[in-house]
Amino acid sequence: MSYDAIPPHLRPPSQVPLAEDLKPLEPQGSTMQDDWASVETPQALWQLAKRRWNQGVMPHLEELRLRLGISLGTWLFTVGASYFIAKPLLLNLQQLAPDSTIFVQLAPTDALFAVFQVMILVGTIVSSPVILWQFIRFLMPALKPQEKAFLMPALVLACGGGLLGMIFAYVAVLPTSLHMLLEFSTGIAVPQMSLLPYVGFCTMMLGVMSITFQMPLLAFLLGRMNLLRRSFLKQYWRESFIAMLVLAAILTPSQDPFTLILVSVALFALYGVCLWVTP
Repeated sequence: MSYDAIPPHLRPPSQVPLAEDLKPLEPQGSTMQDDWASVETPQALWQLAKRRWNQGVMPHLEELRLRLGISLGTWLFTVGASYFIAKPLLLNLQQLAPDSTIFVQLAPTDALFAVFQVMILVGTIVSSPVILWQFIRFLMPALKPQEKAFLMPALVLACGGGLLGMIFAYVAVLPTSLHMLLEFSTGIAVPQMSLLPYVGFCTMMLGVMSITFQMPLLAFLLGRMNLLRRSFLKQYWRESFIAMLVLAAILTPSQDPFTLILVSVALFALYGVCLWVTP
């Protein structure tokens, strides 16, 4: 038997090839490199770009169109279905104002647009979990397993924070602000409120407080991306409290101290939640 027929690990030391004598493996070109190497004419380049577009981009665009279609269809359905409860909700919003307030309609379409604003608000609230879930489902294939793990907690924080913000605005901020603003004219003038601006004011405050209550969600996401740490929040809590007081003064629709205190306390509580959800 010749030495060539003996496996290398069984050969005598003198017959084992040295590392520098081994021939390096030829690097294998990627599929993209092979495709580029085969391009010789403009027509071949166009076919390559078209094939790459159909294989890599079109599936994502088709999925994006599907997710957008589901989100838009859900939003339109919830907005349309909320018509049956829009008028009772509008009357409920009017009850937040003092009893002496008189609501007037200055244009033929004021009542219609006021109801439509309430419908949009209700439809957005009801459809927001579905819209957020469709957004998460579109991003999920591109995320790592450790990133997918905090998607459901983020969805719960987003929906819960928005709902709590609207409840806080409806129960505390709106009644206090409206009573302070409209009762100020007692003995001076009879408060008359145009219906459409009043509904716009209420829906704006509900939306602003809903967005403000997303602070824990933002802190949660920044913490999972290693951009924010609990130690940083603890270190700069004094500066953060001053910033929240300024933010409360900006968000407060009236200049009375009671509404400012309510919004400030809510922001301080949200800061505590941020400390809890941040690693």
